[in-house]
Amino acid sequence: MIARQISRLDRGEVTARQLAVACLAEIADRDAHLRCFLEVDRAGALDQAQASDRRRRDGRTLGPLDGIPVAVKANLAVEGFAWSGGIDARSEITAARDAPAVDALRASGAVILGTTNLPDAALGAVTANPWFGVCRNPRLPGRHAGGSSGGSAAAVAAGMALVALGSDTMGSVRIPAAWCGVAGWKPSEGLVPTVGLLPLSARLDTVGLLASTAEELMVTAKAAGFLSPSPPDRQPPHLLVPVDLVERTEPGIQDVFWGAVAELGWKPEKIRLGLDPTRVRLAGLLALEAEAYLFYREALHANPQGFSPEARSLLEYAEAAPAWKLARSYRILDGVRRRMAELLTTAQHILALPTTPYPPVRIGDPVPPELADLTAFVNAVGGCAISIPVLTVAGGPVGLQLVGRPRGDWFLLRTAREATERLAS
Repeated sequence: MIARQISRLDRGEVTARQLAVACLAEIADRDAHLRCFLEVDRAGALDQAQASDRRRRDGRTLGPLDGIPVAVKANLAVEGFAWSGGIDARSEITAARDAPAVDALRASGAVILGTTNLPDAALGAVTANPWFGVCRNPRLPGRHAGGSSGGSAAAVAAGMALVALGSDTMGSVRIPAAWCGVAGWKPSEGLVPTVGLLPLSARLDTVGLLASTAEELMVTAKAAGFLSPSPPDRQPPHLLVPVDLVERTEPGIQDVFWGAVAELGWKPEKIRLGLDPTRVRLAGLLALEAEAYLFYREALHANPQGFSPEARSLLEYAEAAPAWKLARSYRILDGVRRRMAELLTTAQHILALPTTPYPPVRIGDPVPPELADLTAFVNAVGGCAISIPVLTVAGGPVGLQLVGRPRGDWFLLRTAREATERLAS
């Protein structure tokens, strides 16, 4: 979609204003039901688009993304928008300036449409916000879009934006990308600035991207300066499949996963990761609860009703938890880092596994606590990962996840693009 629209813009077949109007029309038509956005600045978006069209007429575009409509998760600062993180207690706080990740997209000419829905404080694997509503899956409106970047993933899937920023602390870009049938990239630690992101964990937080395909993620990441311009080498990936994690998914997911791996033709090596993913997830959860409590402590005590009961419970648990539990959590996370360093010794080593253990959950049904069991370990390592929309079961999309070593993002994205092409042929 992005590459096609960039080409159309360059050939004069469409204007940036027309692209913005089309996205705004989708928002106006469908968002009352889907609840992807918290705020939309129609007038500001049209002004940005018209400025892009003037630059293109004058032959001074800012790059490939000039005129491309973008959405931003509401826990990232966007100048002039509420910087709420989906928390009612922060609903009156307005961002004075853009987060660097937002500024990078704006500097490349992208048109910022608005901010997207999330569970309050980004604490949740589904986007069911008590003040802003449940974000529905555009492909399966009776099911969840996932979380915590659910609004961003759903906006891309619904055609309300061509690309979106999200955040990923334990899988919050990849899970909704998988369920909404789009691509979601969690970059390596430190690759995309996290300044201006309402924090959960300095160790685990990343700012990621969502788009329709891996190719579009590459285009966006390069244009925004999140990737160096140097191309990766052309060696094939050495695919590693952690069978002990694959076995934790539903049988139908295992079937489509193994079928896809066979079609890729990369002679996968089956391994056992040897980590308890639930234990890793719980360790990460306590670490982020403790760090988030430090940030939100004053607001939580001043206005406890401004946080959902679920968010309050998570933050208050950190207040009461004994110090030894937190120390143990960091020890577990350090163990994950060591184990992954043993496995991913070169950029060519790529883990392949499903993104989620279950298809999208029906709205109103209990949400399984282990939704992040297949994703959280990557954040503990500081590595890169992507979910690509190539696996679907009867209950909906589930995503194929590829995981690379820290700073292996170029090779990972190229592998994801090639995997998409091979599975589509």
